[in-house]
Amino acid sequence: MEHGFLNDQDIAVLDGKIEISYVHGCGITRGSYHMTQKAGGADKKLTAIKLNINLCSTTSYVYNFENYVRQIFMHELAHYLYFFKDSSASGFGNICRKNGESLCQSEDFVSTYAQKSKEEDYAESFTHRYVQHYADRVFIVSPEHGSANTSLKSEVKRRYFDQAYGS
Repeated sequence: MEHGFLNDQDIAVLDGKIEISYVHGCGITRGSYHMTQKAGGADKKLTAIKLNINLCSTTSYVYNFENYVRQIFMHELAHYLYFFKDSSASGFGNICRKNGESLCQSEDFVSTYAQKSKEEDYAESFTHRYVQHYADRVFIVSPEHGSANTSLKSEVKRRYFDQAYGS
């Protein structure tokens, strides 16, 4: 059975691999993606998706808590899709990078963090697209993910995700 961009097999793979830790404080909520991979790129295995959620009592944080968690989870889930499900992910990586050379300007990325690597660009762009797609459900968390870039390269990225996962 399909559940959006995941099927029952994906859900079985993710089952037991998502770890959530709660930390007191008002720092930045973070996630991380862990996998093992043998030399040569063969036999990749998902180890864990870890979400480190800060518990902060400010009104803004409490009001947006569910959205913060969802945004971090979608970013880390996009890493899973990139490494295990999207057979054309290298094509996405070539939109802004070829042979280690950057082909994009800062306005071609949805966030500063997306400029770090092709994998982070994919995860941030996927999250941005998800945010836009579900904006009617009030899923705007950070200013970087709330508005669409209008560059040609950012439009190519948007179309990539529309084609890969539906508009």
